[in-house]
Amino acid sequence: MSNITINPYRFGIDCNLNVITCSSKAYSFDGVDDWLKKTDHVDFSFEAVNNGSDINLAHSVCVYLNRTNVTLNEAIYSKGNGNNSMEYRVFFINNDLYCDTYDTTLSHYNRRVFANLNISNGTWFHLSIAFGTAGSEVTVWLDGVSVTGANGSGGGGGDMEDLNTLFRIGDMLGASGYQYLGLLMQFMLWKDHKLTQDEVDYIYDSGTSLRNPTIDCGDYQISNKLKLWIKQEDGVDHSGNGHDMTLKNGLSHDTTGNTPC
Repeated sequence: MSNITINPYRFGIDCNLNVITCSSKAYSFDGVDDWLKKTDHVDFSFEAVNNGSDINLAHSVCVYLNRTNVTLNEAIYSKGNGNNSMEYRVFFINNDLYCDTYDTTLSHYNRRVFANLNISNGTWFHLSIAFGTAGSEVTVWLDGVSVTGANGSGGGGGDMEDLNTLFRIGDMLGASGYQYLGLLMQFMLWKDHKLTQDEVDYIYDSGTSLRNPTIDCGDYQISNKLKLWIKQEDGVDHSGNGHDMTLKNGLSHDTTGNTPC
């Protein structure tokens, strides 16, 4: 007898059964020194070993954000410890989104810029970011809609290296004053996969519900690529990989029940 495992979600099962409860407590970053950290792990580095120069592993992130002041410069997430130990940084300069990958040094990078995202103060939005194998191959979706980007000025960056550096949410090194100010929840990271429109549609679900990314259903069949899922509470990783994060400098939760769902 064949030992074939059938995924029932591929054959007409309602994916709405995969909706999860929305907590009333998002992370509340103070814009001064709050951030989440994880010590170095291969799941957060995207070096494509033996694949040749200027090639990275694809990787993707989804997150809900609510910025207090969209005129600020703010980090979403990053990995790197300074000028000579950099891997990547994703951050806002005012209302523009910058997606940078580094070949070790801060001056040696590829950059993709998504200008004027038209985000408003105090408003929840869902951001999806998908990196391909080339440094400038980046796709961004805002509330499930693809956003036009352009290559930014860069330092001739090559491919990323796997360095012994911290993974951070809400902070980045190599620039001062980029601490995130606002609310954040449902941070998800996939390795060795570039999200598609169908997958973003599934995760975002028109902003009406939250999906469990650890269960495959319909067009979403990448649960095995999920490396990190930080929901709301105390840095716990729900991906199944054990990457619990540390809350730094008094990072707290919103107590007003301000959530996107």
